[in-house]
Amino acid sequence: QRNQSNVRIHQTINNPTQRHGGNRGLNTQQVNEGIETRCEENKTKQMENESGSMMARRPNPCRFRGWCCNGVYCSDPERLVGEIAFQLDRRILSYVFQGQTRLYGFTVLNIRDKIIQVSTHPLTGKVDEGYRLQLSQRHAELMAKLKQLGYSMTLHPPFTEFIINTYGILKQRADSYSAQELGYNSSDFLRRVVINAAPCKLLKDLLLLFSCLSFMARQDGKPLFLW
Repeated sequence: QRNQSNVRIHQTINNPTQRHGGNRGLNTQQVNEGIETRCEENKTKQMENESGSMMARRPNPCRFRGWCCNGVYCSDPERLVGEIAFQLDRRILSYVFQGQTRLYGFTVLNIRDKIIQVSTHPLTGKVDEGYRLQLSQRHAELMAKLKQLGYSMTLHPPFTEFIINTYGILKQRADSYSAQELGYNSSDFLRRVVINAAPCKLLKDLLLLFSCLSFMARQDGKPLFLW
């Protein structure tokens, strides 16, 4: 019946006598309704095709929101990837600047400048050579250990900033109980998050960042995520 209706509409549009021919053809309202129906069908098909094309062009088909691993649900895996990078950056800074209570504006990328800044008196400009040496040695010692895992001071500090800016970090800090429940203290769970959420071209370096974070957590005996 639908096909017959489309044929009749086509004939009516192209035949002026039927367009005004009373009962033998369709009236103007019926013709217009038929045209609108076909236009809507064409629009729907076009939207479906465009949607399919967009999915095919997605650079990372692995990225999605919400999945479950070993009974633990991860609602925002991308932010969790960004949090891993952020936690490593904070961990390195906390190790080097152990006496510094506030690390606002500090990153591993500008760590050498910050060593100079905090070891120089802000008013007199006098340099505390002993403190500067202590910070520099601590930094060099840690970088030597992380280098054995593949960490590069040239590549990975800017890469870490890129990941944090791209994926963001967790919106809320978790207490010790919540962190345990959400799997933040589980190396296996967090590694699985990275593998499933990261684009293939970034996966190798993201896993390296996670390996460095895991190494530092084992060294200081603290949880993977610190707040």
